[in-house]
Amino acid sequence: MESAKWKARRVWRPGMAVSAGLVTGAATSGMLWSIGAQAPAFGIAVLTIGASIAIAVFLVGKRLRSDFHAAASDARENGNRLAVATALEIRSTAAIAGQFPAIFMPQSGFSMTSSNLVGLLDLLVTLRPKTVVELGSGFSTILIAAWLKREGDGRLVSFDHEPYWAEKCRAYLRLQSLDPYADVRDAPLGSRQIGSETFLWYSLESRIGDIQGIDLLVVDGPPSRRGQSTRWPALPVFHDRLSKDAAIFVDDGNRPAERAMVEAWMNEFKEMSSHYTSTLTGYWIVRRCSLGGVGVGDG
Repeated sequence: MESAKWKARRVWRPGMAVSAGLVTGAATSGMLWSIGAQAPAFGIAVLTIGASIAIAVFLVGKRLRSDFHAAASDARENGNRLAVATALEIRSTAAIAGQFPAIFMPQSGFSMTSSNLVGLLDLLVTLRPKTVVELGSGFSTILIAAWLKREGDGRLVSFDHEPYWAEKCRAYLRLQSLDPYADVRDAPLGSRQIGSETFLWYSLESRIGDIQGIDLLVVDGPPSRRGQSTRWPALPVFHDRLSKDAAIFVDDGNRPAERAMVEAWMNEFKEMSSHYTSTLTGYWIVRRCSLGGVGVGDG
């Protein structure tokens, strides 16, 4: 509960700006009035100028007070959101460790957050996919492969544009005896024409010939550049390779570029629907409307 001392300070600090406006205006008016007293011809005009300055400074101070309270309110709200998201990350990390205590791999700044990994795990349990394709490898690759191994069936094909990182993923898969369930393929970035637009995307022409009936498509790459999504080609390229009950998991869903991408997909592919889940970074699940999906922005 807010103390009386803090409440008084909260009101007093922005109120200083208002008081300063009155004092400044009064002092200016007094100074200009003394000048006007020696030259009566413009005394009234000078006094008017002084009063105008006083009013202007007063209004600026009032606006500063209003802005201060708005900023304080936003800070409290953002702080609460961050606290909730942080707590969710801690719980999600513990949940993953509880289900798969033996898996490991160093993570990078591009790694999927724990809360999104839990969302991905939930989707795996719901779909029970046999064929999974992932764009952008990492700890999620290890997790999916571990889930497939536990199920005793299934196959993951993961594409990555960084040869060093792709080899690192392959090494950790081998180390944990998960390589029979996951195939990490190098896919350098190149120009990809989709309609009238050109994207810097994976070069997959010679790398996906053996992939059909995709039950789950995980979109976590390539990295976005300058705030623009480079991930838009994922659905157009793989659309005809999806199984009838397939789902698409889109990481980094709270970024404007990913949100715009999903909206563009909904306009392009009318049979698809999407559902957003709010976490630290957010994620989208895209499915065919006949499977009970909900519209963009829901969740």
